[in-house]
Amino acid sequence: MAYRVLELTLLSAVDLKKVTLLSRMRVYAFASISGGDPRMPTHCTNADRAGGCSPSWNAVFHFPIPAAADTRGLALHVLLRAERAVLGDRDVGEVFVPLDDLLAGADKDGAPRSVSYQVRRPHTGRAHGALYFCYKFTDIPAVGITMDTKEVQYAKDKQDVEKAAAGGAMAAPVTAYPPPQATAAYPPATYGSRYPGYPPQPYAYPAPPPYGYNAAAPQPAMYGYAAPPVAAPARHGGGGGMGMGLGLGLLGGAVGGMMVGDMMGDMEADAAYDAGFNDALAF
Repeated sequence: MAYRVLELTLLSAVDLKKVTLLSRMRVYAFASISGGDPRMPTHCTNADRAGGCSPSWNAVFHFPIPAAADTRGLALHVLLRAERAVLGDRDVGEVFVPLDDLLAGADKDGAPRSVSYQVRRPHTGRAHGALYFCYKFTDIPAVGITMDTKEVQYAKDKQDVEKAAAGGAMAAPVTAYPPPQATAAYPPATYGSRYPGYPPQPYAYPAPPPYGYNAAAPQPAMYGYAAPPVAAPARHGGGGGMGMGLGLGLLGGAVGGMMVGDMMGDMEADAAYDAGFNDALAF
């Protein structure tokens, strides 16, 4: 005997606690073997949309159990949940059944046995409702396996791992894809004179423009072509010279007129002084 398979048929549940407020409960069930290898499969039923607090599923699941496994720490775990459109699904209750109890109560001829267990609330542990299911155990020999299910594949992998561990050597894991091949890296980019008509230009900042009046900024150098000549801005001196000369002429005429007026005033004052002095002598 290589391993045995637990065939579980989840029938129904009755008198569950209502965890939805405005809609009918749609209850589904998760079934798994707790306390064992986490790679063991976990099964889920469809949600019953009509049963409400007394759903029914009639779903059949299979769980492989290695023959050399210690069943004292294993248990059948069935978690009942309710679908909710808002705030996500909510736990309704759960059932834990030790695997040793199932083995002790199983039929020796391999016929299914119907049992019922109380459903307990997840947080408080209070009993609320009952779960009905059938189960049976089937022994699978090590040779002559014709089934092709994920449970049987798990049992095969488990048996191979146990054999390798007993022999003191672990088989190398089989990879689905070959190891990546080393590929040559791309050649580094070269920056040089690739084309004869366009010699490389040095990377440098251009010289700052000279400071001065009417100084034109130099044009940037073009790659492969000479910089075009820059014409000096034309100086418009005709109108500016004429205006400056006219202003200087007016200023000179005003200063000259003031000087002539002062000279004439001085001459008149001297003439009056001489006439008065002569009159005084004549007297």
